[in-house]
Amino acid sequence: MVEFVERDFHAANEIAKSLKEFGVADRGRLHRADVYRWVERWQAPAEPVTIFLGPPFPDLEHRPEALVQAIVELQQKAAVGSVLVVQSEKSFVAEHLANGQPWDVRRYSRNQLALWRKPIVLS
Repeated sequence: MVEFVERDFHAANEIAKSLKEFGVADRGRLHRADVYRWVERWQAPAEPVTIFLGPPFPDLEHRPEALVQAIVELQQKAAVGSVLVVQSEKSFVAEHLANGQPWDVRRYSRNQLALWRKPIVLS
């Protein structure tokens, strides 16, 4: 199951339309919501998940604290082995995401992907 969180009315409609056109509407769930509020309520499954975040680019500049806090929450809630991917423009300093955790940053033209995998904690 893929979960999409989109606040913008038009973008959400396009996601819904695409899910239907590709015949995968039964494998996707669309949440028309503010992602920051959604993260607060998200109940992570017991198994690992892959979370792709494509935050609004203005948030990278004007709300970086809120974005980092949402990512930290996802990191804490997600099961061991889960993967987070944050897509941004390369002007965003991905090191802000580090929070003591290693991120693999890959650049593609003007875009970058920052990848993180939740490690197994040995006690």
